Amino acid sequence: MKKVIEKLTEQIEMHERHLMAFYQNNDKENISYFQPFIDGLLFARDLLEGDGQK
Repeated sequence: MKKVIEKLTEQIEMHERHLMAFYQNNDKENISYFQPFIDGLLFARDLLEGDGQK
């Protein structure tokens, strides 16, 4: 499970870098696509981390 969480974290960090570039370029179309995607990845990671603590 730890490796899955690590991979999710890598993906989140990569997509956050893209999102920051979209914000800098005021690219609203890509912002509206990437933000919910990143939120979903964060939610999945939080769920997995919570399960690992039980």
